[in-house]
Amino acid sequence: MKQAGIQIGVSDQSKVQSLARQPETPGSPKPPLEIFTDDKVDLHAQIQALSVAQRWKLQGRTENRDEEAMRDLLTRRYRYAVDDVPHRDILDSVDGNGDLIPFLEPEATD
Repeated sequence: MKQAGIQIGVSDQSKVQSLARQPETPGSPKPPLEIFTDDKVDLHAQIQALSVAQRWKLQGRTENRDEEAMRDLLTRRYRYAVDDVPHRDILDSVDGNGDLIPFLEPEATD
């Protein structure tokens, strides 16, 4: 979003949606690896779980908001975030130049 000049809460929401739905291509900008800090990854995992819960019309107890509890519920009861496709080991996903390697290998076509 930064590279596209889109500002959260300021830019037109349709631009955000359009950007989010664009397929990646070899010419797509590469995210700098330093943006993937533990804190940011944890924050986005919590936001994602809460967004999924909201979309599925699930609610936590209002007197005790606990994002981790909702993620735990989604994972144990609904198998949320359980791998369902073969993929590269996430810890082996950076090449010798420090660039990300795709997690999924394209399926061979006959």
